Amino acid sequence: PFRCWEDTFGPLSRIWELEPPTFERSRFEEKGNLWHVFMFSSENWIGKSQDLAFLAWNWTVTSLWKGPWYLRPVALIILCLGSLPLCFLRAGPWEMRWCCEKYLMHMPEGFLILHQLKVAHEIFGRKLSPAAVAEMEAFMEWKNANL
Repeated sequence: PFRCWEDTFGPLSRIWELEPPTFERSRFEEKGNLWHVFMFSSENWIGKSQDLAFLAWNWTVTSLWKGPWYLRPVALIILCLGSLPLCFLRAGPWEMRWCCEKYLMHMPEGFLILHQLKVAHEIFGRKLSPAAVAEMEAFMEWKNANL
């Protein structure tokens, strides 16, 4: 477990020194690192996406650890929203249902795809706006006619 932490966030001693757990591309690119095989060159779009994700993570955790008081709640919200997909990956059936319900019931309709809206409505009982209902019905009509 310590190797995974150190390959991801650096030496464990940084936590005792109250340093934020940041991502560093150079650490991930070292030959013995667990994540080395998942790293792409910074020259292609996947590698640039990784760099952008590292930048977003580093800004967020640095803001939480060392940022001004008024920025910390914003960083915490960003961290929670960004970590939500991890909730789906590591959760068991009960936790996954809880995560899904919270996500689908509280996210604005414009952020959800049609399938998510349908699950939120049919399984969790979310009330949908007339526009969302009309869009779902139009899609179902199209699907029935074309597939």
